[in-house]
Amino acid sequence: LLATTNLASRLGGGSISALEWGWDAMQLPETIIGTAFGLVAFPTFAGMAASGNRDGLRRTLGESLRTVLALAVPAAAGLVLLGRPLLALLYQRGEFDAAATEGVYRALRMYALGLAGHSCLELAARAYFAEKDTVTPLLLAAGSAILNIILAILLMAPLGYPGLALANSIAITLEVLALLFILQNRWGDVEGRATAAQLARVLGATTIMSLAIMGVSAMAARFGMGNLLTLAIAGTAGIAVYAGASMVLRIRELGRFAAAVLGR
Repeated sequence: LLATTNLASRLGGGSISALEWGWDAMQLPETIIGTAFGLVAFPTFAGMAASGNRDGLRRTLGESLRTVLALAVPAAAGLVLLGRPLLALLYQRGEFDAAATEGVYRALRMYALGLAGHSCLELAARAYFAEKDTVTPLLLAAGSAILNIILAILLMAPLGYPGLALANSIAITLEVLALLFILQNRWGDVEGRATAAQLARVLGATTIMSLAIMGVSAMAARFGMGNLLTLAIAGTAGIAVYAGASMVLRIRELGRFAAAVLGR
């Protein structure tokens, strides 16, 4: 964070603020999805690790990752497609003008690409903690931080401060993949094939959702609807279309999650 701030300070006025506000906006769904699942899953991970139940660990981690991906991927697409009216609705008043909204949105789009990675990290790291291994995640986090800085230096020239946000997204995603790769070798399996297959279905459903959001947003712009109406109508349409596409594509973890929420 210190390095990113230092690099952003070399890119002109407003760069640091745009990154900070964009980061905060991305952290809202990350906290709701990633942190929440990580906190809830950790006691289960710890109990299974203490009893030596590797099969249970593999199954629970796999199911949790698939559920998080089924929520985080469409949420990331929503931030990219509806981030501008969302930021305008939340912040655009007084000295926070349209230019400021656009500046924050440029950072948010790049941070959104790492939303799934940040969310999955909450689970992957806790799987190590459950087995009392805090060193491996620490070393990988340090490597990710170094990679983040290197990528930021490389990307800041062609992309400006959004390149710093993109560097973060790439580094965190590679960190998660490295954590899962080591667990794959340690446990023998982390249900990677099932997760990859589900991710493909989630991407398909998200693509359909994105087309719906773009269509409704274009219609809202044509009729001169404000930010609140645009978000309400396009967001509701996106959620409905994603839910329908998920049923057709058989994204089972999403159905189980919905049943669990409604059951409470």
